[in-house]
Amino acid sequence: MLGMADDDRLERFADLAVRVGVNVQPGSFVLLRTDVAHLEIARAVVERAYTAGACWAEVDWSDGPIRRSQLTHASIERLTRTRPWVMERTNA
Repeated sequence: MLGMADDDRLERFADLAVRVGVNVQPGSFVLLRTDVAHLEIARAVVERAYTAGACWAEVDWSDGPIRRSQLTHASIERLTRTRPWVMERTNA
């Protein structure tokens, strides 16, 4: 759990990321890609995105140990091939 000073710093960081880094505008769609280790940051960014007027915000979670398993067991061909649904989702 974060202390009050940490909460304030986290909120200011999330606000900076949303308003300056990404420039979320009313009606925006937001896709945040992050590791599960950054849960508190992701929550703050999503909250700030909605506060800035985003009509939709989604988090695409990853996990370090799961990613390591993928890298360990998949072929280079499999790792470098783009899955069609990933591109469709990103383009949408």
